[in-house]
Amino acid sequence: MLNSRAAQIQERDVERSTRAKVLISLAGPAAGFCFAGLVGIAAMLAGAKILLGFRMFVIPTVSAYLLPPYVSPAHVYHWNVLLNDLLFVNFYWGLMNLLPVYPLDGGQAARALFEHGHSFRGRRRSLVLSAGVGAAVALFGAVERNTYVVFLFGILAAASVQMLGAERQLFTPRPYREWRR
Repeated sequence: MLNSRAAQIQERDVERSTRAKVLISLAGPAAGFCFAGLVGIAAMLAGAKILLGFRMFVIPTVSAYLLPPYVSPAHVYHWNVLLNDLLFVNFYWGLMNLLPVYPLDGGQAARALFEHGHSFRGRRRSLVLSAGVGAAVALFGAVERNTYVVFLFGILAAASVQMLGAERQLFTPRPYREWRR
């Protein structure tokens, strides 16, 4: 019974269109961005100052400071921490999740788009892109001295390279002499 249910789920996954796969992959980060927007709107209605900017001319930054009138900053410290943590988690994790690194949501979407044209070459191209972007982000993390980013994206890049190697071994042509065995 369990195997037939798993087979049904797998068949439905195969039958999904490229558009559906991309939309499903991007739904999670979109929900995070919507929640970050709601947090930002609620913070602005409460009198917070939202600061937007760019770090190294590439990475957008978002921070908020709640300073109600006639209240000392010491009393609103925890509210500021909560507000900035909610913005950070929902905004930056959404951005990180959109990177075309497999198995993140951006990697899933990139794989669906690449496989739309040609299933085998598309999968290989998506893994090459995943390994390259993962290595680049790991290098960026090393420049920024962020060990979490270095390890996370270094492992994801290495996993993409391993999957690429497994794909090559699976589909390498054998010489004619080995066909008879």
